[in-house]
Amino acid sequence: MHFLGGVHRILVMSYIRKYKRGESTYVQLIFKEGRKITKIIHLGTAHNQIELDLLLTKASQLQISSDQLSLFPVLTQKQGFLTIVLASIAVAKIMEEKSKFAIKKIVKLIKPLRTGILINEKSGVKLEIEPLISDECVGLIQDLSRGY
Repeated sequence: MHFLGGVHRILVMSYIRKYKRGESTYVQLIFKEGRKITKIIHLGTAHNQIELDLLLTKASQLQISSDQLSLFPVLTQKQGFLTIVLASIAVAKIMEEKSKFAIKKIVKLIKPLRTGILINEKSGVKLEIEPLISDECVGLIQDLSRGY
């Protein structure tokens, strides 16, 4: 069992369910978030004790690997936004260290580096306008690309 991070923690767990129907025993791996079953994997049907032992071994191996924390857990909208903000701050810090400029200056330098597209509505002709790159901006780009 493990927890997903966030303001509201949701208990995510899995367990092995086996049940008999006639002479057969069904083995399933059940996943729950809180009290809600989110996924059921039917692993097989055993007709004798050897088959049942094999299915239970397979189920326990799958259960152990599925209970590990995910490298990329499902995030809520707030958590996703916070992750983007923190990543942006980290990138800004690296840019400041490599260029020796404040982030405000970097943003001011790169803001004009947008490509413009003009579309004539009558003729449908598209005109792409490339930005003019200043010498200071070229120096910034070289500073940022150093070491990569």
